[in-house]
Amino acid sequence: MDISYVYENDAHLRSAICREILNGLPDWFGIPESNESYASDARSMTALVARDKGKPIGIMCLSFHNECTCEIHVMGIAEVYHRRGIGRRFVAEARKRALERGARLLMVKTLDAAHPDEHYAKTREFYRAVGFMPLQCIPEIWGESCPCLIMVMPL
Repeated sequence: MDISYVYENDAHLRSAICREILNGLPDWFGIPESNESYASDARSMTALVARDKGKPIGIMCLSFHNECTCEIHVMGIAEVYHRRGIGRRFVAEARKRALERGARLLMVKTLDAAHPDEHYAKTREFYRAVGFMPLQCIPEIWGESCPCLIMVMPL
């Protein structure tokens, strides 16, 4: 496995990579309108891309809400590359970038355990394993049928 990690500077390429990765993950990102929104958001965000022999296999986009908080706005890794340390590398890079900008918290939004989705159960398990803690469930963010859990990691 020859994985490289590069911050992508081209806004249009960030968007295209984000769209491609998320569309390939229908069990996590199965709402086309949401995928388009993430792809659009990627144009104005810091985005780290993982590539295997040059082919994009993962993306993580960061947003800085204020001087204290950095959010992993979206992170997707092609399913065949899950459980190979790429997500851990993304989180480590997010932590590093957040600290460089003076942030004190790293946050992420995911689907709360009140929803029975097995894929998001694994997502929450991953985030806990890398140091995130649940902060609050706010169902209004994504709607009652998709309760949003905010998780945080002190830096």
